[in-house]
Amino acid sequence: MRNRETKQKVRIIKPKDAGETRRLLESGNYDIVLSPEAGKRKNTLRTIDSGMNEVLMGLAAKQGIALGIDVTELRMLSSQEQAERLTRIRQNLVLARKAHVKTVLIGSKTKQTGSALLRALGTSSQQAAQATDF
Repeated sequence: MRNRETKQKVRIIKPKDAGETRRLLESGNYDIVLSPEAGKRKNTLRTIDSGMNEVLMGLAAKQGIALGIDVTELRMLSSQEQAERLTRIRQNLVLARKAHVKTVLIGSKTKQTGSALLRALGTSSQQAAQATDF
């Protein structure tokens, strides 16, 4: 995959669990962490396991690694799984905003639909515009 603006290759990782996510973020050899919320995760009454936390987002911010959201993968899920995944994505977007981590939307059909999705998930208009410009 290449960045539209710089035409350089982008290195993307898709971690399987929190331990692998931390190890890969600490190495800093990547540009985007793609869908850390994917996989079988358990939620409790008070917490949502979204694959990222404040510490991991801090590492991502320090290393300059962006948070990626794959819309094509989201479309293939059942409605129940989509609802659970969107909840986790929303949690990650809130954490990314607090830690000043760039967000990237991958697989959106148009910029408008991608921006509308991100705005519905609670991002600012500036953050949504930045995520769809990738």
